Amino acid sequence: MSKIRNFTWLLALVVTGAWAASFGAATSPGVHVGVEKDDGAIETPDAPPPPSPLTPTTRPLQPGDLTTLDQGMQAVKPEQVGPPILPGTSVESAAPPDEEGNLQEKIQLWRVRPIFRLVSLYDDNIFISDTNRVSDIIFAVSAGLAFEIGDYRNLEDSYLIVQYVGTGLIYLDNPQEDAYNQLAGLEGKYVWNNLAVELSSRYEYLSTPDRDVGGLVRRSVFDNSLRFVYGYSDKTSADLEFSQNAIIYVDDLDSNNYAVKLGAEYLVTEKLSLGAEGVAGVLNVQESPLQYYQQLRVRAAYDATGKLTFRLSVGVEARELDNLSQTRLDPVFSLGGDYSPFPSTTISFDAYRRVEGSASSAGQDYNATGFVIAIEQRLFEKFSAKLALGYENDAYFSTDDQSGVDRLDNFVFARPELSATFFTHYKASVFYEFRRNESNESNFSFYDNRAGIALAVEF
Repeated sequence: MSKIRNFTWLLALVVTGAWAASFGAATSPGVHVGVEKDDGAIETPDAPPPPSPLTPTTRPLQPGDLTTLDQGMQAVKPEQVGPPILPGTSVESAAPPDEEGNLQEKIQLWRVRPIFRLVSLYDDNIFISDTNRVSDIIFAVSAGLAFEIGDYRNLEDSYLIVQYVGTGLIYLDNPQEDAYNQLAGLEGKYVWNNLAVELSSRYEYLSTPDRDVGGLVRRSVFDNSLRFVYGYSDKTSADLEFSQNAIIYVDDLDSNNYAVKLGAEYLVTEKLSLGAEGVAGVLNVQESPLQYYQQLRVRAAYDATGKLTFRLSVGVEARELDNLSQTRLDPVFSLGGDYSPFPSTTISFDAYRRVEGSASSAGQDYNATGFVIAIEQRLFEKFSAKLALGYENDAYFSTDDQSGVDRLDNFVFARPELSATFFTHYKASVFYEFRRNESNESNFSFYDNRAGIALAVEF
């Protein structure tokens, strides 16, 4: 009962603080709360602007979002395809029309955006186990700040976004699992003549379930990239990217991945671009041999009338293992698209195949092949309904001559959600999620039901 009373007080304090922050944001000259559509029209203040790339999704517990309570399916990171976006329009923010009804242009150079999120969740299998099913009620309280300057809305010209979000997790019946998750991120772009330099750096501390390990795990994630895009002409461009990813576990196997990518694009038509790229990298998993890999890919991007967008990157990977004589060949791909048949309807699709190092067993990798499809329907302006469905197949293979591997996992999830926006910046959601993993190794099989409510404050 004391935890419930404490959470009630905390809820009241956060909601009060969020109301004060929204009032201050509406009156502060450094914070912009208006909304601008892609076509330049001014939207009503009831619909908050889309989050920045560093902002955790305000849809609670979305599978694949590492900032939520559960890792679920690994996040699908769309490939950057299409011609480079070089110097574009200036940053415009919402401004009232003039006396003749024409929209005025107003330069908004920077803003400070507060972030608040509350989630109450019932989970009937917090350890994702068929042999140790434990249910609990979990409260998640998130708060943070984002500083944004430059072209932080269009992300076409120079901009900088710095953000920090902390999330306290409170387990009502299993207090030993209480945790404080953190997200700190920096993302920016600098445009100079025909050259664009893009930097992204992200740190996360997470205490969430992990299907590869088969339980709740604590880990730190470091993700960094530096990308150069040069526009040789109006139709031709080249890009060079350096990336680093590290996952440091408290009790499981750490991994470090380093890669360099070189590619080129050609704008065939106004709607279609084609390109190719090569990738070279090294993967170092704790207690496993060093792995070198190379990829050759072709990529394409298509944008038709703003209603249909499509992106594709497909190729083959050659992976050499430090103590094995053979080279392993695997197909790799990333594709996705968005379709809006009606102004209030959006359908999104992502599919992928990639190689991941296992954190649960030394000397093992796995091919992750899956897809996620989401349908969202806006209802009566302030309400929306969404359904997300996903599947992933994980086929494990050996990276040394010591371990015999035959593990095969098949994971599915379904997640309906209803949301409502009110008081300009507040969004309430109710959701349900079913997850199931079928594995030929029984320790990794499970099914799970989760349901909850969430309140977010969006700017």
